[in-house]
Amino acid sequence: MKYLLLGIALGFIANIFIVLHTGGAAVYPVFNMETDSANIEQMQIVLAGNTSETFSIKKENNILCVNTAGELVAKAQFPQLAAVSGDGKFFVQYDKVGKEIEFLNIKGERFWKMKSREYPYVSPTGKLILLMNGDHSRVRISDYNGNIYPESDMHGRFCTKISFSDKNDFAAVGFFDGNYYFISDTGKIFYSRKSPAGMMVKNIAVSTTGKYGVVHSGSEAEDVIILINFEKESSRIIKLKNVYKTQLPLNVNDNGEITSIELDCIVRYKKNGKPKFKIKIEERKDGQYSIGFGKGFTTVTFMSREGKPENMLFTDDGTVLVYKAYPNETYLVSYLSQYSILLRGSENLFGYKLHGL
Repeated sequence: MKYLLLGIALGFIANIFIVLHTGGAAVYPVFNMETDSANIEQMQIVLAGNTSETFSIKKENNILCVNTAGELVAKAQFPQLAAVSGDGKFFVQYDKVGKEIEFLNIKGERFWKMKSREYPYVSPTGKLILLMNGDHSRVRISDYNGNIYPESDMHGRFCTKISFSDKNDFAAVGFFDGNYYFISDTGKIFYSRKSPAGMMVKNIAVSTTGKYGVVHSGSEAEDVIILINFEKESSRIIKLKNVYKTQLPLNVNDNGEITSIELDCIVRYKKNGKPKFKIKIEERKDGQYSIGFGKGFTTVTFMSREGKPENMLFTDDGTVLVYKAYPNETYLVSYLSQYSILLRGSENLFGYKLHGL
């Protein structure tokens, strides 16, 4: 039986890194594999593989469901476009110009089909499906069974961002005219506002358990970050020194601390709006990014000015454990479990374990 670990042995030594700091934390490689079509074709499912924590890998017309050990626990092929849940267990098939969408699991079993010309966005466990219309002026919410939630319409002048919490099914939606919405994991819109002066929502995120939200809003003259404490129904505005033509990469954890990837540094903001620490990086360029929170650490990926994807792993006190470039990839995205890190690039998949925190 062939495992997803193909190529892990000696070939992986070239990519190995173990980084120690005074606290004794270390990062160890678990697996590394190529995700080209030929290798995907040879992969076979590990029937006894652990499916409690899985990640989705979408490559060409394939969906791979991978666990933290790098084992392939399920896979599917789809003939159309597909939006996939973060755990890789569900997906929605649709056409670019179509009249129907359908919801299936990774085994190919159809749960429902709906007449719709909307574009689907699937939450991390497939519990919610956000449906955006063709002119991006409306988003509505469907549940796992294809039922549209009542009073779930979100309107605005062109949707600029749809995002989900890291692991659970909280969601956030922002629009060009400054309207923004936060959705619970039960499909209810529990918080909605308009940004100051109706400035465009450039980015938006919600913490893992929905305690905090963060909005990047701005115009050609100024940019701000809005930190929202949902339990207290209060917000704080942080003025940025730079104006960003596109989104500022950011995310917020359940302690109300924001991590943002600014032009030449990574900034951790405390919930009072003041910087907790800054980590210097080479100047970045716009491109795909990811920010994820683990127990005591954060992992980020971004594009360097030279166009090389980079990954940084650091602790909650700002100690850098890993800062590594992946020049053979055209993009890089990170996924987290408790102490496992998965990096998905354009050509390869990398798995690491973190010890000592």
